[in-house]
Amino acid sequence: MKVLITDTNTEIASVLHKGLSNYEIETSDNLNIDYLSNFDCIIVQSVSKNCDTPEDINQKMQKTYNTLSACVEAGVKKIIMISTLSIMEGYKESYTVTEKWKPTPSTQFDNLSTHLSEFIFKEFGRTFSFQKILLRIGFPITDSDINKNKSSISESEFIKSINKIIALDFNEKYEVIHIQNKSENQRFLTNKFEDLKSLSRGQKQAFYTPKERRS
Repeated sequence: MKVLITDTNTEIASVLHKGLSNYEIETSDNLNIDYLSNFDCIIVQSVSKNCDTPEDINQKMQKTYNTLSACVEAGVKKIIMISTLSIMEGYKESYTVTEKWKPTPSTQFDNLSTHLSEFIFKEFGRTFSFQKILLRIGFPITDSDINKNKSSISESEFIKSINKIIALDFNEKYEVIHIQNKSENQRFLTNKFEDLKSLSRGQKQAFYTPKERRS
């Protein structure tokens, strides 16, 4: 399987390029339609590397729109957007936040940019036919599997999660999945992804909405 990682020169792109050894990986921001059509899966990012001004937000929105538009025109079958659980921080830590809860973005430019990128992705998903998975990951990304922060994710857990999502075939409805390191005091629930783990590599499942659990 050929996988393209866009939004190069970011921490996420570096971790993915290093860790996704099971696939033929390329990193590029080339939006040429013929080039994009060579890939089975394209990974984009909602988080902007530098977003300090309204103009930065505008540029990020244009880039997100242009990337998704080019992917659709190229006939890409699967697009994974990597986002962050930081846009769910507005809820109290005692709340059982799941994928069904609405984001609570702050007015900080980088956080707002992330939320708007997700919104563009969702609107593309409503209009066009392709597998679309929004993956909100824990923060910060660490090199340790020990969850010292209530919302962190390790590089190894991130890679394992992406490998599973790439391998699974989803239908063409908009899918939101949360992942972070498992621990007794973890900030966000990851029950949905835990249930996805039990599905076989080649299984084609319908839109996956497991029942919410509180533990």
